[in-house]
Amino acid sequence: MAQSRRQQQADARREQLLDVALDLFATQGFDATSTQQIAKAAGVAQGLVFHYFGSKEGLLSAVLSTRHSFASGMADMLTEAETSPMPLGDVLRALCTGWLDTLHRERSVTLLLAGLALTNPTFGTQLNEAIAATQKMLANVLERRRDAGEVSEDADLGIAAHDILTPVIMYFLLHHASPHWKTEAAQFIDNHCTLWQRALAP
Repeated sequence: MAQSRRQQQADARREQLLDVALDLFATQGFDATSTQQIAKAAGVAQGLVFHYFGSKEGLLSAVLSTRHSFASGMADMLTEAETSPMPLGDVLRALCTGWLDTLHRERSVTLLLAGLALTNPTFGTQLNEAIAATQKMLANVLERRRDAGEVSEDADLGIAAHDILTPVIMYFLLHHASPHWKTEAAQFIDNHCTLWQRALAP
């Protein structure tokens, strides 16, 4: 029983360090945040950070692996979209709305990822590869819609997928702090998806 209680306390402390690190990484940047700052904000000894995570990089890896779900969430949405009976325009709106909502809900880690991509070439390459994989899945959704007669035979589906998803990311980065987020985001998505529905029409 005592061991179980100690393990629960250790797990709770580890989770606290992950939350504190995410907040500091997102607001200050990874390079500008020290393990000493993280430990102080969490109210623990600095050695505990190294005990649980080995290094600041190990802490970052743990944050990224446990504190976001938008990549897998978008993959799930795209998988569902492949067999959705909804018209193309509605499918695009559902995808863009779902992804934008997830980016906003997990905005701390989204901003952290964006910042790392700009300052860390290796991480930037990895993130670009993940985004490219998502775009490929969207291209597959559009290919199915082409087979169903909803998308023009002349459309370059790879470019279309890129140009559908990229503005959603940019919109989040530019407008996530707006006090009118929900209303403005809904208008953006409606205009964006209406434009692409027309552009892809046969």
